[in-house]
Amino acid sequence: SSNHAAWPSMNLEVERNKYQFKGEIKNLDIEMLSQLSQLVNNKAFEPLLIRKPKGQITDLFVNFNHESDWQVSAKANSVGWINHQGIPGVEDFELDVNFNQSSGTISLHSEQNQLLTGDLFPKNINYEQIDLTLSMLKQDSGWQIKSDNIWLHNTDLSLAAELTLNLYDEASMS
Repeated sequence: SSNHAAWPSMNLEVERNKYQFKGEIKNLDIEMLSQLSQLVNNKAFEPLLIRKPKGQITDLFVNFNHESDWQVSAKANSVGWINHQGIPGVEDFELDVNFNQSSGTISLHSEQNQLLTGDLFPKNINYEQIDLTLSMLKQDSGWQIKSDNIWLHNTDLSLAAELTLNLYDEASMS
């Protein structure tokens, strides 16, 4: 436990043979993971940790054969983070992540909640539904991120959008 609060039960299975590592974790508390990450002196975690992530990773699967042959998939619920540097905070999102060495997808879904806008807008933005699916593809020149599913709906507005972001030596967005 941390700060006299009990951590939820968690299941961990790890299998390793000569060159392969497989692991599966069920019911991993994101706040607990954030606390444990402080034991590792790695500046790469700071942009994530400053947003105070929370939620429950219900399923996490890792399969690593080689740096050019790996897979990570995760499902989480009640995911949230605070707003920081113009990026709104959220609460109670469902998250689905699938990645390998050359591609990946991230899907977010939430209903009946609000975007935590901080100083960005005079008040938080209530919504009926938000859906976002990002597809990532590693190319010779870098990563390309695309979405043809960006959806925000509330009582005043329905917004549908598409996005392409090229993370090459010279980044571009359309």
